[in-house]
Amino acid sequence: MNTKMGLTKQYLRYVPSSNVNIIASSRCNVIFVELEGQEGRFVATGACEHIIIWDLRLNEKVRVLTGEKTIVTRLAGSPNKQYIAAGYEDGVIKIFDLKSEEDVSIFAGHRSEITSLSYDTLGYRLASGSKDTDIIIWDVVDETGICRLKGHKDIVTKVIFMSKQNIVISSSKDTLVKFWDLDTEHNFRTLVGHRSEVWSLALTKNNQYLITGCRDNELRLWKLFFVDTEITECDINVDTSNINEDETTDMQKYPLRYSFVGSILRSSKGRVVSLEVDPSETILACYGTNDTVELFHFLQESKVKENMSKKLIKKIKKASENTDEVNTQFLNTVTLRDEIKRLPHIKVSDKVKGLDMVMGKGGELRICIGVDDNSLDLYSLQIEEREAEAKRLRSIKAHGHRTDVKVVCFSSDGLAFATASGDSIKLWNRSSLACIHTIECGPALTATFAPGDRYLIVGLKCGKMLIVHLLSGEILEKVPAHTGALRSVILYPDMNGVVSGGDDKNVQFWNFEIFADIDRPTEPQILSVTHTRTLKLEECVLCVRISPNNKFLAVSLLDLTVKIFFLDTFKFIISLYGHSQPVLCMDISSDSTLIATGSSDRNVKIWGLDHGNCHKSIFVHDNSVTGLAFVPNTHYFFTCGKDGKVKQWDADIYKNIATLQVIYFINNQSSYI
Repeated sequence: MNTKMGLTKQYLRYVPSSNVNIIASSRCNVIFVELEGQEGRFVATGACEHIIIWDLRLNEKVRVLTGEKTIVTRLAGSPNKQYIAAGYEDGVIKIFDLKSEEDVSIFAGHRSEITSLSYDTLGYRLASGSKDTDIIIWDVVDETGICRLKGHKDIVTKVIFMSKQNIVISSSKDTLVKFWDLDTEHNFRTLVGHRSEVWSLALTKNNQYLITGCRDNELRLWKLFFVDTEITECDINVDTSNINEDETTDMQKYPLRYSFVGSILRSSKGRVVSLEVDPSETILACYGTNDTVELFHFLQESKVKENMSKKLIKKIKKASENTDEVNTQFLNTVTLRDEIKRLPHIKVSDKVKGLDMVMGKGGELRICIGVDDNSLDLYSLQIEEREAEAKRLRSIKAHGHRTDVKVVCFSSDGLAFATASGDSIKLWNRSSLACIHTIECGPALTATFAPGDRYLIVGLKCGKMLIVHLLSGEILEKVPAHTGALRSVILYPDMNGVVSGGDDKNVQFWNFEIFADIDRPTEPQILSVTHTRTLKLEECVLCVRISPNNKFLAVSLLDLTVKIFFLDTFKFIISLYGHSQPVLCMDISSDSTLIATGSSDRNVKIWGLDHGNCHKSIFVHDNSVTGLAFVPNTHYFFTCGKDGKVKQWDADIYKNIATLQVIYFINNQSSYI
């Protein structure tokens, strides 16, 4: 029996290896961890699927707890400081050992993203809340689930244990706060007094106060207390206006009571994002959708009594001078103003995305804040001082860009790579992923290594072309190359110069020159460029490419076309048209037979460079195609887009070979390398 078998192609497989540029993910909180017996020095942050532990004193990355495929969305530290619980976007929870850096437990019970994690006082149980509206209590010792609590009708925003009772309190976007008895696995109280989503909650003063935060600028305070269940409801004063009607009949079965005692007005506008307390439960931190952290100190009873006695003595002294009577009964009445002290607020460089606090020696409060511009700030505040101010001790910024990464290019030897964003250029060591240099500049749109990998040619939005010396990290020259944005710069195939294109409708040709610099005696020769030719066009230039055989020049224009010229004479050959939106990227194969173009219309078109005929149009991404490059000596090419994916294609059979998911975004721009 004869059978025919078709030949199959073999392709290289690509898997994620590492990431750089992420200091603190905007989708995850930050927590202090204890290493080497030191508290307040090390902090853990989410970084895509990994967890990074930073040394705030040395400004270094000390450990990386590796994940697999999904983003870390929530972190929680165990009370014994030995473990970290991490919740992921797919609903999985992992427990990491800080000493061995390995995951010791995996819990899979949620169907969607983890939004809250909390350990109990002893660290034996873990409560998790999720977007699937469920709460699960886990036994971290036996590595099993204890119970699943159902009742919320929207995303669970916060879950916390009470310290001395077997009770869990949860909040949700359904405007409800629920109290759960873990002995019976029953929701015995539902607080219904909120008019909008409850975004967070916290317990302070040894579980004496419950604070809830919503969409408005008020933090609501609820006093929690326990009563003897043998006493009838007529004998105690309980506010039932905020209690679910179905539960009022069961009031006597549960000793926990609460009453609304007042509100704290926030100085910030907008909704509350999170409420956090320090380990002593005396400091409350609140942050919203802006760049401000508000701090409140819940004074101990002894301090309150001391302040009240001082207040009474001062009033009596003043009354004796004015011969007025003193209402001591009024003075002995403790109000929220007497119990809560507003501390100086902290203003950071961008939106706050997470914070954690530890109490140091001598009343020093340390606050670590994760900022939306990919940085970490450490602040110190002396809470006992009358006119204390929050001081920024340290900031981790050098390991990442502050704005979206627009450009990535590799050196010819593959030992280094450069990235550029709206504020700086960074040079990275490829093996260690350490940042070698940070060069401050304006918004960069394109970059390439010069031959020899000692210089970097960078095109800026202002039209200037920078020549950066990589060994020293200095900008040697700022060449006024274009009067509009410089959008594309590439090397000649013979490596003797560069070609640039910009919004001024010109394509400029530059030759490299080496000359001696008398200002740098240690550097005998430095690189410069001289202008040789100009190709003037009728539309803004978006992208420029030269064929490897040094014969053709391809220019992408704002009029949705790609025009092909002879490189030596600038004679026009053919115009490639068919895209419905501008071509943002393109590349030519190594044999100079194919040109592939990627556009904002989410399509890639493959053309024959000889006659300009369109071989195939492929819908490749769900958003604009932002990058395209052929693999040398093949007809395989890679594309990337604003949908967060990198794809590999075969230009001969027009098939998608592989899809690599890029899982981290800042403002819809990929920052995962």
